[in-house]
Amino acid sequence: MNRKTMKTVKILAYIAMTVVLCAQSLIVKAEDSSSYGDYVVTVYNEQNGLPTGEANVVIQTSDGYVWIGSYGGLIRYDGTDFKNYSEEKEGIASSSVRTLFEDSKGRLWIGTNDAGVYTYEHGVFTKINNPDDHTFLCIRDFAEDSDGIIYAASNSGLAKIEGDILTPISNEAVNGNTVYSLGVDCYGRLWCSMNQGICTVIENEQVAEQLSSDLFFDEAEIYCASAGSQGEIYLGSSGNEFVRLDFTDKYFDENSITVKHYQTGGVTTHNQIRAYEDGTILISGLRGVGLLQADGSFMEFGENKKASSVNGAALDYEGNIWLASSTLGIVKYTKGCFSTPNEAAGLSGKAINTVVSTGKEFYVGLDDGLLAFNNSWEPVENPLTELLKETRVRHIMVAEDKTLWVATYYGHGVIHYNPVTQKLVCYGEAEGLVSEGARVLLQLADGSVAVGTQGGISIIRNETVVKNYEKSDDGLSNATILCLAQDEAGVLYAGTDGGGIFSISGDTIISYGFSEGLGEGVVLRLLQDKAGPGWFVSAGSSLYYLENGVFRKLDNFDKSAGSIFDIYVQQNSVYMMQNSGILKVDRDALLGEKFARTVQYGFPHGLTGSLNANTWNYIDEEGILYLSTRSGISCFGFSEKDEIRPRGIISDLFVDDTVYANYVENGIHLDRNATRLTIHFSTLSYTGTTNSGMSYQLEGFDEAERKIENEKSSSISYTNLPGGDYRFRLEVYLLEDPQNPLEYCVDIHKDKKLTEYPLFWILGTVLCLALVILICVVIARTKIARASRRQKEYQTIIDQFLRAFAKTIDAKDTYTNGHSIRVAYYSKELAKRMNLSAEEQERVYYIALMHDIGKIGIPDSILKKAAKLTDEEMDVIKTHPVIGGEILKDCTALTGISEGARYHHERYDGNGYCEGLTGNNIPLVARIIGVADSYDAMSNARCYRHALDKDIIIRELKNGAGSQFDPEIVPIMLQMMAENSVPVDLDGNPLTR
Repeated sequence: MNRKTMKTVKILAYIAMTVVLCAQSLIVKAEDSSSYGDYVVTVYNEQNGLPTGEANVVIQTSDGYVWIGSYGGLIRYDGTDFKNYSEEKEGIASSSVRTLFEDSKGRLWIGTNDAGVYTYEHGVFTKINNPDDHTFLCIRDFAEDSDGIIYAASNSGLAKIEGDILTPISNEAVNGNTVYSLGVDCYGRLWCSMNQGICTVIENEQVAEQLSSDLFFDEAEIYCASAGSQGEIYLGSSGNEFVRLDFTDKYFDENSITVKHYQTGGVTTHNQIRAYEDGTILISGLRGVGLLQADGSFMEFGENKKASSVNGAALDYEGNIWLASSTLGIVKYTKGCFSTPNEAAGLSGKAINTVVSTGKEFYVGLDDGLLAFNNSWEPVENPLTELLKETRVRHIMVAEDKTLWVATYYGHGVIHYNPVTQKLVCYGEAEGLVSEGARVLLQLADGSVAVGTQGGISIIRNETVVKNYEKSDDGLSNATILCLAQDEAGVLYAGTDGGGIFSISGDTIISYGFSEGLGEGVVLRLLQDKAGPGWFVSAGSSLYYLENGVFRKLDNFDKSAGSIFDIYVQQNSVYMMQNSGILKVDRDALLGEKFARTVQYGFPHGLTGSLNANTWNYIDEEGILYLSTRSGISCFGFSEKDEIRPRGIISDLFVDDTVYANYVENGIHLDRNATRLTIHFSTLSYTGTTNSGMSYQLEGFDEAERKIENEKSSSISYTNLPGGDYRFRLEVYLLEDPQNPLEYCVDIHKDKKLTEYPLFWILGTVLCLALVILICVVIARTKIARASRRQKEYQTIIDQFLRAFAKTIDAKDTYTNGHSIRVAYYSKELAKRMNLSAEEQERVYYIALMHDIGKIGIPDSILKKAAKLTDEEMDVIKTHPVIGGEILKDCTALTGISEGARYHHERYDGNGYCEGLTGNNIPLVARIIGVADSYDAMSNARCYRHALDKDIIIRELKNGAGSQFDPEIVPIMLQMMAENSVPVDLDGNPLTR
């Protein structure tokens, strides 16, 4: 034996000595959990969503998903749906998955049985390249060292993975041999569990040590190896014992390794040991699963709890335990709120009517007899159980003296039994009982017992029926009694099957029913409110509160369909029994006006069977409620299971036909032409009992967040989002603690279309405005030109019409033919030279055309008379201004047109006619026409004289300035004469004399 071999032997001897010494003092006994409530077992297989009936491995990754490896594929579970990535287009090309591992970077490593290794990161699967000789296809386990290098154990030996390449470790100790499992210790050494119970330790790809099973176990072999969070190593065995190795340095001697032994009871042949940072250790075996907690307590799940052929197990963030079984599929243990004696007592599947405890024994009433059990739920026999075989037991009551009262339904009436003396006393109709159809019992304050029956109420005192209350018109109008209660004043209350409630005090019976507000007549339970003045009443399918003789319906809480069978108040909470379980509502909220939050405890919490009407439950001295169910007894401690704040995830984002699975941290980028964005999100809770909610909002688009309660998954779609930056925010929270959510966000950027840039709209607006202005200018110019043409046309029509009318007027006197037209031209020229506007000039012109319109009212005999007119005829002539003014007074379109006709014969000095106006009181247009009219009259011949010479006209005008004419207008007329601008022809052209 060489020196190296001698050293190895000594090292192994030191380890063996250390093992023995540690085992003597550090063995931890397996013991049951002391926490109240059993685990609820759920099995997933082909019948309820899992696409396989077997499983090799199960883990929960840091994002909250549960991943399952099986011979049916790689499966992901979100608490609602199973997704098989071996059948997905973007998945893996293998349906045989042996092992799964999440590294420190959050990457999932997938070891298959036939295709080597895959990784999954940010929704993308990557195939790891295998050696050319097709080895390392069957992967057994993974491990990661402190440098982030991943190692793979396989049927072909050990390999390391760097990048996308798998490289075998060339060492004869492992090369070509099966490595079942791996662990990396605090010094980066690989501990490899191998064939024949050998554990090989690899350091720098060389064998550091090879350890045999007899160093740690007396009879068993090393069956698996794994590492803890502090770099400790766990070695599982083929028996029911495992060891923990802690290292003080990297050497293999008595000062370097501490060995602790742990017993695992019925959990044998350890396929996997998984240690968690909180000190919890989960041991999976071919038989059973064990949970070693940090306080040293050990919880064992055997084959009776579906822990069979367990290849691996995992503990999720909510405390659920997951098993991967090769015979059952996936088994989940969820901490419940109920425990049950059914397995020990053999009560599973039995419908229970009533249950009580005397402190020493349990009594259970069935439709076909009475069962008795000791405190370990082992069956016992006594005279009472013998008497009641095949008898329907409706209610059992434990009196204050610990004797039992049993109500049977048409069997033996009521039985009083003393468990100590075993004395039996029966009460039937022969003993005065009102009916042998006994339904309910109540011990009264004076020690007597009230019996509610099918035919009324009997009172038993001192072994004698002392009083009966039967059906009568002035008493119990309904004698079928369903429940009894008594208040502090000694008043007895009876709930009936259709007649409401009766209160009984001596011989006084009062009815409470429909008239007092009770909507239903069937009263199943009465419970006095110790914190208030009233009673809780279960009537039909509704809950009422009876106060001062008046019923108030309580409907401000979520109630399942059906009746409330029983009611309890504990710690200011009201607990109501219904078919599917227990409802819990805060008492103050229930009696308030606002909606009260309801918590339900049912089958997902471990309830063994549905509840039923007219059954009776029992609360022991420790406050544990024993429920009579249709499948045995369920025990409820009035305490909620601690709810863990649920996690959530934004799982998939669909952009048109593109899927972004497990979005990257920097969000997603959408093309400007993307039309539809769909976001899927979930609450990753697996208990089935968590009351949770989600709120979500696309910040930058949604005006407010939206809320969802008690739904595990949902989705939202957005169509034609504008370009810009958005953030989708998801919050997941407990309904009882909405102020402390977990938040998940993904940033979304969408490129803007050209039309979404402000500059585009600015330039577009400017161009549109310019185009509009140009169009408006063109249209305006066109309209103006058209209007101008039309105006000229209208002006021509008006001018021609008025000229024709003026000629018609002048035609009455051949000597004045053309007079009105010429006066109009002269007047317009005077206005022009007086600097009046062009509009005013036109107005003066048209007014002057009509100045003699009044002459149409003068007889032709006077107007055309060749001789000199008489004074009377002259007076008639002088009326033509008045006539003209009247004719034109309603012509308001041309301002002042009537003034020209009415006042053109007024004189500046007031001696004119018709009104004798003076000076500037004469309208300006009349003063202008007066000068022009006089000039034309003097410059043209009349029937009674020839046209005057120019000099005479000048003299007359000058003489008349200030007396007949406006002195400021006469000079202008004289200037026109001097310039030969007058006289003119009918077209306004000057005539040269």
